[in-house]
Parts: sequence; structure tokens; C-alpha cells
Amino acid sequence: MLRGNEGSIVRNSVEALYKYADQSNENKIDLFNKSSVPLLFDLLLKPVNEGNEIFGESDFALIKRFSAMTIGILSSILEVRKFIKKQPDWIKQLIAQLIESQQAANADQVIVEFICLIFAYISQEFTGKVILINV
Repeated sequence: MLRGNEGSIVRNSVEALYKYADQSNENKIDLFNKSSVPLLFDLLLKPVNEGNEIFGESDFALIKRFSAMTIGILSSILEVRKFIKKQPDWIKQLIAQLIESQQAANADQVIVEFICLIFAYISQEFTGKVILINV
């Protein structure tokens, strides 16, 4: 469902994943084991022009928001943090999104807050701090 190109279906799927993950740590681990993290990162890091063209502007904004929220709460799990730390391109793109949102007047602050939450969780371990410094 996350690989689809119909905005309302993808939006509802990502929203349902967020609600599911928010219920318990077991659900977060279940989503991680089902390889949802790379799919969520693909949606979150998709360029705005491309996403708006595929999903529509209003749907894509919510898709990005729920993707950021879901990854943010999933990153409270150690396995997810380890997986994210192995993907330096994702970290670079998240930093680029923070910089971009600082320059944009109409940036979604929820996305910014959850990207900061991802970084906060990653920096809990020393290795995460080293990775963030070296990116």
C-alpha cells in the first residue's frame, strides 16, 4: 500500500501505521520487522515536486507528515536506530530537509519536530553522535 500512487490510499495507510506504532513497543518492532522503515523514508524524503505530481499536493503533505511522525516514534526502538545509523544518505537528507524548512515560510513544523525527535533518539548513544557529526 505504501508503494501505490493513489494519494488517499497511501495517506490512509501511513496514518494507520502511525496509529498502530503509537500503541506499543511490540507494534513498533513488528513494523520494523516488516521492513516498513525504508518505505516510510522513501515517502518522507521524496522531492516535493515529484510527490505533488504523484499524490496531489494536499495528500502528499499529509503523507510526508505521517511518515515523519511514524519514523519519529519508531526511532525510539534500538533496532530502528541502528538501521537508520547505517544509512548516512537518509541522515544527510533529513538534515537537508531541516535546512530547507528553515528557509521556507510555509514549512510543516510537525515534520521538523519529528525529524528532530529522530536525531534526539539517534544521539542517545555515542555512536549516533559520532555518525551525526561525521555526516
